Amino acid sequence: MQINRTAAFTQRGFACQRRGFSLLEVLVTLVLVAIGLLGVAGMQVAAIRLADAADVRSKGSTFIDGMAERIQTNPNNAAAYAVSLTGSVSSGAAAADVTAWKASIAQALPNGQGSITVTPDGSCPEVTASSRVCNLVTIVVQWSEIRAKRAMGGAAPETVIFQSVVRV
Repeated sequence: MQINRTAAFTQRGFACQRRGFSLLEVLVTLVLVAIGLLGVAGMQVAAIRLADAADVRSKGSTFIDGMAERIQTNPNNAAAYAVSLTGSVSSGAAAADVTAWKASIAQALPNGQGSITVTPDGSCPEVTASSRVCNLVTIVVQWSEIRAKRAMGGAAPETVIFQSVVRV
């Protein structure tokens, strides 16, 4: 008995040799690859938008740290730095610092605003040891974060508020 190993026969006796892929298999593969690439592109766009939001949050934190350092270099005049979100400081070196700080926030952050509240702190141990007044300084920076909300599918802007309390 001799076995023919060169060709496989179907029921009707025709030679059937499978080589390569059919057109349908290629089309299915292309569709799956295209869907995968669209998903990757969508994730890339969302990542860029969220990175932008992280950059804005970093700037907000930097503005708070910068103003806290300015106030700590002039602790006896800390009360002169007090300003509301929409207010301004009257005069002096503190006024120049606060005005420049608020202008930088408005320029760098979307709908950015800043406020500083100075409250006397009687529990500060240094008050009895020196003539210096001890204060709690609350520094607030807020802005609208619409780009990250849109990246996540939301439409309404979200107000982000960063706050830091420093004893001076």
